[in-house]
Order: sequence, then C-alpha cells, then structure tokens
Amino acid sequence: MKPRTDRLTAAHVDLAVSLAAVHGIAVGARELCERGVALELARRVLLRPSARRGRRRLDLDLSAGQPHQ
Repeated sequence: MKPRTDRLTAAHVDLAVSLAAVHGIAVGARELCERGVALELARRVLLRPSARRGRRRLDLDLSAGQPHQ
C-alpha cells in the first residue's frame, strides 16, 4: 500500500494507536469514531497495527483490549 496522503486522518490514526497501546483498544476506537474515521479503517489499524500502510512495523499487543502497564 502507498502512504496515506490525508495527513489529518493519518494524525488521528497515529493518536488512536498510541491511545490504544496505553489505555486500551476501546479508547483508541472511541477516538477514531469521534473523528469520523471509517469503521473498516479503524478496525484494521487497531486490530492489526503492524499492517498499517506506509508506517514502520509495530508489535503492539492490543488483543486483550486492556491498558498496558
């Protein structure tokens, strides 16, 4: 995939993935929903952050949906 050209959405996604890593997947999902990000995109980036387009690979474990400590 090519890097995202919509920089605003990319920023929202970056924030949501970071929030999910710290506070749980529900917080990241809420952030994307409030910003109007499409459900399919939100699902992909939060459930498979390592598959994000144009980004370095991330190995976050968000499967439990619990905050990382």
